Amino acid sequence: MLEAEKTGVNALGVSWGYHPKKTLQKGNPITIASKPADIVFEVNQYFKG
Repeated sequence: MLEAEKTGVNALGVSWGYHPKKTLQKGNPITIASKPADIVFEVNQYFKG
């Protein structure tokens, strides 16, 4: 997320990875997916908006 922010790219966090949700939130992601199936939904929501 740090690299994405430095280059002006939005990031999406995933809660099942290395960092806990609280840490991911500090990176200002567009959202945090709770399970793999949520990724497609969240990406679609982002591009609708």
